[in-house]
Amino acid sequence: MVNRITNSWQFWMTLAIMWTLATAASAWIDLPRAPMIAHDPEFMNQLTPESSAIVRGAAAAQKSAPGEPLWSDAPRVFRMSNGKQLNFPAITTDERAAIVEREYHGLLQARASGQHWLYLIERVALWLVALLLVGLALGLLRGGLKSIFRRGTHAVTSSTCVLTPAPLETGTST
Repeated sequence: MVNRITNSWQFWMTLAIMWTLATAASAWIDLPRAPMIAHDPEFMNQLTPESSAIVRGAAAAQKSAPGEPLWSDAPRVFRMSNGKQLNFPAITTDERAAIVEREYHGLLQARASGQHWLYLIERVALWLVALLLVGLALGLLRGGLKSIFRRGTHAVTSSTCVLTPAPLETGTST
């Protein structure tokens, strides 16, 4: 039985191919992308001067006119592509916020693409280690069980004594 399973190279090649496809699919799903990158406060320093002026608000320094409702001073909150909510000055329009959002997304995408190769190398190493461990286990299983069976058979045949009883004598005693 063990020889049949361990000698079936088509079976093991099929399993190796299935493992490779499962690992590749998992790596593709988990590949770092812009929405998966966490917010880094340094992103705000990397924005262009135009976007920085929108976020930090050169316009935010302006005081509201007398008689304007109080809610007009409240900062507007916009959600970025990674889920981070950024506060913008109250007078920020949707178009100006979209400029910042595009640039912020570009920064996230640059960070994600920088992590792709490291991530892929890590996944290939994990794939290879798992494949080698399975191969090693099968080699030990095949070689170990064969030697156990050989030793066991050899031990039984060499220690077996065949005792034959002496023929019974019938007749008279002297």
